[in-house]
Amino acid sequence: MRTEFEKFSTAARVVVEERAQEFLYNYMSRQAQVAPESAISMEQPRMQRALQSAQIEYATSGEADLGSVLVDLVVDLSQQDGQSVYATSITEAISIAPKLTTAQMNALAIVTTLRLRTWGWSTLQDMYDGLRRLVVPFIGELPDGGLDYRHMQGVGVSWMGAGTRASLPGLLLDMYPGMFTLGTLPGEVPSVVQSIEGAVVDALRDPDRKQLSVIATANLSRVFEQNNFSTEVEDVLKQFQRSNLFDAARAELDITSRIPEIKKLISVWDDTNLKDVEVSSAGLVIADAHLRSKVEDVPALGF
Repeated sequence: MRTEFEKFSTAARVVVEERAQEFLYNYMSRQAQVAPESAISMEQPRMQRALQSAQIEYATSGEADLGSVLVDLVVDLSQQDGQSVYATSITEAISIAPKLTTAQMNALAIVTTLRLRTWGWSTLQDMYDGLRRLVVPFIGELPDGGLDYRHMQGVGVSWMGAGTRASLPGLLLDMYPGMFTLGTLPGEVPSVVQSIEGAVVDALRDPDRKQLSVIATANLSRVFEQNNFSTEVEDVLKQFQRSNLFDAARAELDITSRIPEIKKLISVWDDTNLKDVEVSSAGLVIADAHLRSKVEDVPALGF
């Protein structure tokens, strides 16, 4: 690595060497905090190469957001089998992340957080707090033109999905119907749902009504995987979960009245290619590292 730095002028070399030491300190601190037992992996050539590559990239750019992402990626890599797809994706991400702007990494983090992860929110306040904690930190700087998204596609972190995409409130409605149902009168709850222990609870928005206890669409799919329900019963449960839902306009008003900052994201989502972004494996690990560098106590996504 010193040979790499010798290519710089004397003044520039002082800067890059200071940044390289700063990066090494940040990496060692993060490794000790997150996975001290994996520090021994640094004896492996693949890990030394990854660390040196990350150091050089941060030392050259000095971008704080990039440095935080690269630190988390190296720590993540230390915990992986070198032959796994996840490890390969992390290694690839270390070389790609320096090619992205903070705005582009913010876009990846938002799409991953909202579309590709399911959060265990059980109350309305959980959802409002979750959106404020997980999304708002990334809204300030977002891509504003098609060139940003073409560049993201060109470096391999994303591609543009086909077809019509839902608005942001529509996406949340689809993923978390239990948060946006007005509930069902007790006497109108299907008998097959009533017969399933723990399936029916007081509605979040009206305690005099009832709703399905499973909030998220993805979690209901997991319930189906774990139980031997007939197709007919599954269909009834799906319909009950989505009964008496808000429309997208009402969902938007509900969210923005509590989190005004999210109005900007809704506008960008509607007016740019952000809603069309599909995230590659390398983009996924960059998004995940960027999220965890900004938000505490977020578990790694993994594959």
